[in-house]
Amino acid sequence: MCTRITVKDCAIPAAFSGMRIALLSDLHGKWFGRGQRRILDLLAGAHPDLVALTGDLIDDDHLNGEAAMALVRGATAIAPSVFVPGNHEAQLPGEYSRLRRRMEGAGCRVLGNESMTLCRDSGRIQIVGIKDPEFVADTNRMISGLIAGQFLRIAQRGCEGASYRILLAHRPELVATYNRAGMDLVLSGHAHGGQWRVGSQGVFAPGQGLLPLFTGGLYRIGDTSLVVSRGLGNIFPVRINNRPEVVLITLETLAT
Repeated sequence: MCTRITVKDCAIPAAFSGMRIALLSDLHGKWFGRGQRRILDLLAGAHPDLVALTGDLIDDDHLNGEAAMALVRGATAIAPSVFVPGNHEAQLPGEYSRLRRRMEGAGCRVLGNESMTLCRDSGRIQIVGIKDPEFVADTNRMISGLIAGQFLRIAQRGCEGASYRILLAHRPELVATYNRAGMDLVLSGHAHGGQWRVGSQGVFAPGQGLLPLFTGGLYRIGDTSLVVSRGLGNIFPVRINNRPEVVLITLETLAT
């Protein structure tokens, strides 16, 4: 399914009002038809200006690099694509190193604690990407937040002057850290929609436990907007009331 979300902010440069960002996350090596056709048809129909891939394309239990690459190749043929690694890439450093080279060879920009700037007319948006904290250590939320904060400081070096900052980060539960770092919009996954949903409430999410706060959709934390993808693949055998999704985010400038 394609979930459509509009993010409104007076900090969005007028030149970027109407920009469409497709968010895909947590493939976990799953196939959606031959060559990932079902996902890519949805993606093409959404006509994104940018594709954001927020980690866990591969899975440490059933590694499938070909499924990941089919999605990456197809996405980059549709729109410029950017990827940040998640915890499953961190758990498979050798495979991820090979996958990164293949993604970059396919034209996908990989941001591992790095930034890039998009320019339209006089408007500038900074795209920031950080690795999952598990690249340093498998830790609790407090230590993960400290690691993410350090990654953000590294990522933002040398990229100044943008009036709007979009962060790609795998874990939504660290949103307080992202907010303190001045991120305007955060795109995340990792929560798998809570895996099983009762109404709009997810039941369980990694890093958040039972009845998690951030599982899918749009949230506002201080001055930061957070969009969480419910993801594509599974870490548990089944999803209940929780279909895999492509999220299409439209930026809209608010008059000051």
